[in-house]
Amino acid sequence: TIECWVRLEAFGGGWVCLVCRGQPGSSSDQSFGLYAGNRGCLYFTNLGGTVQTPDGAVKVGVWTHVVGTIDAKSGEMGVHVNGECVTKIASAKGVENRGGGPLCIGGDTLQYRHGISATFRSVRIYDRAMPAQEVRCRSKSRP
Repeated sequence: TIECWVRLEAFGGGWVCLVCRGQPGSSSDQSFGLYAGNRGCLYFTNLGGTVQTPDGAVKVGVWTHVVGTIDAKSGEMGVHVNGECVTKIASAKGVENRGGGPLCIGGDTLQYRHGISATFRSVRIYDRAMPAQEVRCRSKSRP
């Protein structure tokens, strides 16, 4: 599970990294990645799949609680925004450590060589899938 509070100051020209581990944009060397798109959608990926929210999931100038979950036991991955599951898909795999690589917050060092104009609070990475009830509870605390 990846959890963070983010307040975007502007949308980038394409996908910008919120939190990722491994080689960004690589289908074989990225352990996980949570990105924001230029129309306010979120994109969460791992080696087992990719899930994308509709446009407008995050807005400029507003604090947003964002959680990406991968549950290897149930075979699902999803994205929660402000405590609500926005989208979910079947995922064949949990998180795997592929090729090492840095943990990046608010930008990355490889393919997508641009940062993000945003403020982050309470960035957390868990080694378990956070249940929906816990996501809702954690979204009630403000940054």
